[in-house]
Amino acid sequence: MSSTASGSSISHDSMELSTSQTPRRTRSSVWEHYEKNLVDVDGDLKAVCKYCGIHLNTKSGTSSLRGHIAIACPAISTPIRQKNSKPLSVSNPQHNLFVFDPQICHREMIKYIIHAEIPFLKFEYPYVHSWIKTLQPTFKVRDRQTIRNDCLKKYLEMKRELQVELRNLDSHVCLTSDIWTLSQNLGYMVVTAHYIDAEFRIKKKIIWFKELEYPHSGYAIEEELLKCLADWEIICTLTYGS
Repeated sequence: MSSTASGSSISHDSMELSTSQTPRRTRSSVWEHYEKNLVDVDGDLKAVCKYCGIHLNTKSGTSSLRGHIAIACPAISTPIRQKNSKPLSVSNPQHNLFVFDPQICHREMIKYIIHAEIPFLKFEYPYVHSWIKTLQPTFKVRDRQTIRNDCLKKYLEMKRELQVELRNLDSHVCLTSDIWTLSQNLGYMVVTAHYIDAEFRIKKKIIWFKELEYPHSGYAIEEELLKCLADWEIICTLTYGS
């Protein structure tokens, strides 16, 4: 094994050449993600990740190095992760090695928060952070203000998707509304859209949920409903029922 001029590091090219007498590639593609020279740590030669700087043992070959790039490195981009992922077994090639993507994880967490109606404050509990670390140490849970903003972004994204769906309908959209008053004399009005989609499935979506100022007169209800129609760009014929 040949040493470098510094005496404290060894080229992984020379290390691979010296470990076998049989002709082969002198360099695995995974080495492009590590520093050229190995470092001596307590007598063991270790590779240094170019992205996060961690030192990894090279005794077992490049499998651990590839695994770090494909799964564990917190500073690497998704395309590089996917490029270095390999099937778990030759006999079952459709099962690919899992690649953790923090952005996808955060998006799925936002969906869960919205549908399960989880208070934003819950994600600042220390026990939540310690639990997440046991699942994926590299995933950082954001603060409640950031989570709130991301939930609003998701709402606007879903609203735009629903607006496109309603504009492209071949059927009519029917609206129903309801009003109720809390014990604090705060009134709320909800508007629900009912329609049949292109696959002939009956759907209903809440498109408006706003506080309604007192008194809840017919004029006030009409004004709120017109705001809803203008916001959603819905043109319709109004009919009144009980």
